[in-house]
Amino acid sequence: MIISLVVANIVWFGVITAIVLSLKNKKQLSIDNNHFNFDENGGLIIKGKLPNIYNKKPIYGIFIDENNQEHKIKAIVNDKGEYEFNTKELDSNHTYKLKHIVDGQDLNKTLVKNEELNIDQKVTFSKPTKAQVKFVNNKKVYEVQLVASLKNTLVELTLKDLNNRLHKIRAKTNQAGIVVFDVSTLNENNAYEVISIKNMNKVNIANVLDIPYYKKTINNLNTNILNAPYQYTKDGDINLVAKVLPHYANQNVFGIFKDQNNQEHQILAKVKNDGTIEFDTKNLRKINQYTLDRIVSVLDKQVELAYNFDLTNKQKQSINKPAGIPSINKDKHQLISHLNSDLVKQKLIATFVDNNNQEHKIEAVVSSQNQVDFDTSSLPKGYIYIYIL
Repeated sequence: MIISLVVANIVWFGVITAIVLSLKNKKQLSIDNNHFNFDENGGLIIKGKLPNIYNKKPIYGIFIDENNQEHKIKAIVNDKGEYEFNTKELDSNHTYKLKHIVDGQDLNKTLVKNEELNIDQKVTFSKPTKAQVKFVNNKKVYEVQLVASLKNTLVELTLKDLNNRLHKIRAKTNQAGIVVFDVSTLNENNAYEVISIKNMNKVNIANVLDIPYYKKTINNLNTNILNAPYQYTKDGDINLVAKVLPHYANQNVFGIFKDQNNQEHQILAKVKNDGTIEFDTKNLRKINQYTLDRIVSVLDKQVELAYNFDLTNKQKQSINKPAGIPSINKDKHQLISHLNSDLVKQKLIATFVDNNNQEHKIEAVVSSQNQVDFDTSSLPKGYIYIYIL
C-alpha cells in the first residue's frame, strides 16, 4: 500500500509538473498585460473586459486615424466578459488609436467612453510599424517605433543575410517605445533583411511582414572595390558601378546625381541579377560637376534602394562634365584640364596624327590640379598634328 501511494504521488507530481510547464510556456508567448497583446505575427491586439451582461455579444472598437477618420473593428465578448480587437483588420499606411467602444447591435450606444479607456488601450500605433535604416552619429542604425506601452523594454532584432545566416542584435526601447539598434558592426559586402522583432519572451511585437521591403533591409553591398579602378566607356565617360539587393533584379532604377548647385539629375539603369547597376554618366550632359546622391525606384522615387550613407567615397566622387577640356598653352603644349579626380597622378597617353596619317604618342602624368600637360616639343618638326585621344 505504501509503495502504491508513492507511485501515485510520483505520477501526480509528473502531471502537475507538466501542467505548470505548459502554462509557463504559454505565458512566455504572450504579453503580461490586461489591455494589449500581439498576435503570432506581431500585430497589436487591444483587449479588455466588460460587465457580464455583454457576454457573447458583438461590440465594435471605434478607431480614429491621423485624419480623424473613424474605422471600426468587430469583436465578440466571451463568456468571461473579455474582448479583443485585432488591429490586423485596419488598413495599412495610417496611424491609429482607439477612441471608444460601442454596442455591436446599436452603434449609437457607447459602452466605454474615451476617458474610461486604459492608457494602454488608447495607445497610438502605426500600420505598418514605422521602421527605417538611419545614419546617426556617424554609424548606421535601425530605428523602430513600437507602441509606447513597450517603453523600457529589451528587444531583440533578428536579421538574415544573403547567405541565410542569422544575426541578432538587442537594444532597449525609450520612454516613447522607440528602439534603436546599432547595425554598424554588420559585415560589408553583404545585405540583411529583418525577419523578426521580439521581446525577451520570444513574443513578436511588430509585424515585419507588413513593413515594406526597402524599410526592413540593410544594404552593405557597396564597397570601393566596385569602382577600383573606375570603368570608362569608349567615349571616355565613367560607368559608375553600385549595388542594391538582388531582390530588385531586372527592375529599373534611377541614380540621383546632384550638381554643384544642388540640382538633381537622374540616370536610368537596370539592375542585374546580382544587384549590380552601371550608371553611364554620358547622360549627364550639362557642363557641371556631379556626385551620386542615392538610388531610387523608378516606380516611386520615395523608395530608396541605396541611401547616401550606403554609398562609398569612390561612388560619391565628383564627376566633371565634360571630363577633360583641351587647350594649347604658350609653348604649344597640349593641355587637358578639368579631369576627374581619380586620374590624379595617373599616367595618360595622348595620340597625335600628322598630315601623313602617322600616329605619335606622348605620355604625361595628371597633376594634383586635375590637369595633364603633353609636351609636344618631342614631335617631329614640319608636320601638322591633330590630337585624337
